[in-house]
Amino acid sequence: MKFSDEGIIISAKKYGENSLIIKILSKNHGICNAFIKNAISSKSYSKYQIGNLIFFDLYAKNNDSLAYVKIENLQSFASKYILDFTKLNIINLFCLIISKNFMEQDPNQSLFSSFLSFLESLEQDQKSTLSNIIKFELKLLEIFGYGLDLSVCVVNGKNNNLYFISPKSGKAVSYEEGRKYQDKLFLLSNFFKNDLILNKDITIEDLLQSSDIVKFFMKKYGLLDMKSVSLRSKVISHF
Repeated sequence: MKFSDEGIIISAKKYGENSLIIKILSKNHGICNAFIKNAISSKSYSKYQIGNLIFFDLYAKNNDSLAYVKIENLQSFASKYILDFTKLNIINLFCLIISKNFMEQDPNQSLFSSFLSFLESLEQDQKSTLSNIIKFELKLLEIFGYGLDLSVCVVNGKNNNLYFISPKSGKAVSYEEGRKYQDKLFLLSNFFKNDLILNKDITIEDLLQSSDIVKFFMKKYGLLDMKSVSLRSKVISHF
């Protein structure tokens, strides 16, 4: 097996004295594991930071054997934010989530392009960064097969006066249909009502409310484990 592709490094673990096993979210070939010999040195180690956008050549005897790669670093997001611990933690968080939840050798260009766009958006202001975290997590839920549907009321099929979100179905509920059960439902945040469009009327508090709702569904469907929950809480506490 041999191919060349673009990818994002989502995991890098030391192997032996100075080698690495890395995991790459590739554009066209899904997630790939690869071995890099003599990777740990002052000159080359930064090439293999998680979050790096790379071009790589991969070689393997067959689909089941560990591959070898040659890498050209295209962009290092971690180095860009080396003094911004919140953004470094954001990169670590989503690399961890993707690494643990998506299958190897299962091509998904939507996942790759969405993650790359998200990494490129990190240079925006605090409010925009938080909104982009929420939108990317919703995208992960969608790709994972559990996207939220907030377009119409799950009970009556109408799209007016949507007011709640059902924690059971992840779908919207109108005020009329949900008011009897409001203590068991999430309030539909202004950010969700505004179709995830960020404007001056959307506050940080509203985004944090939206973030809590998305966190619930990320945990419910298994996209967050104990480690990623802890890291996510550390990230969100800075907003």
